[in-house]
Amino acid sequence: MYIASYITKSEHELGELLTTASKQAADMGLRSQLKKVGSKFLSSREVSAQEAAYRILSLPLTKSTRQVLYVPTELPEERVRMLKPMNILQHLDDEDEDIYMEGTVDSDDVDVLGNDDQPTTVLKLQDNKGYISKRVTNAVIRTHRYSEEHQPEKYYHSQLMLYVPYRKEKQLIDDDGSFHTMFNKEKKVIFSNKIRFEKHAEIVEMAYEQLEENGPPEDAWAHIAGESEHQRHEQLAEGSAEAEEYAISDAANHTEPQHYESFKSQVPLTSERQQSMMPDLINKISQ
Repeated sequence: MYIASYITKSEHELGELLTTASKQAADMGLRSQLKKVGSKFLSSREVSAQEAAYRILSLPLTKSTRQVLYVPTELPEERVRMLKPMNILQHLDDEDEDIYMEGTVDSDDVDVLGNDDQPTTVLKLQDNKGYISKRVTNAVIRTHRYSEEHQPEKYYHSQLMLYVPYRKEKQLIDDDGSFHTMFNKEKKVIFSNKIRFEKHAEIVEMAYEQLEENGPPEDAWAHIAGESEHQRHEQLAEGSAEAEEYAISDAANHTEPQHYESFKSQVPLTSERQQSMMPDLINKISQ
């Protein structure tokens, strides 16, 4: 129980430091932001020798039965991209805009590998962009979270990217230039796919907002083992009943038992009397 709670607890203070460093570096370039946040991370927590060795050797610190994939659902002009290697950029024309590496959402068109008589789950991408195959084990999808109230167009764009099939990203915007209009047109498809892939989405969203606002509860570790927590509550209830059974009532309304009266009538047990009684007590114990 203790080990499970220890390895699953969050480093709340470190998270606050990284959030503060990220806000301070908001006006810097991407490289400077990464350098500042990384420096804060490395200088603000103690690292054991085992963890240091794992990081130096690039060994995985965690393993999971489900792979986590990030899908960039930001607007194209706000999406972070990697530049192509310098040896490729040097051979491009000055007005060539194809300077970025291709990401997940850039592979639009696909051709089926093989002939029509032999169906296969392996797909070949056009222009020699590689191959893709149907996933055997489901993956966990991570995306940027947008608020429908505060960032409506970005929210609708992300929902369209996640739940509506498309070939080109420009197909997700309506003729009037609004993602909201296309969202309303494809609402039935979006909701049907959302129910299929997202379970208890509203409850999870509410829990995430509460965590962001209030932080993790102090007794969160106790909920890892529900049976142990139930037993603890039962023991507390039994302890309170026993406390009431042996509690001392008001002395003014309490009738003193007869043995207490007899005890009060006896001679007080002083230190001198204790010493005089010790030899007799020792003899009785030895017998």
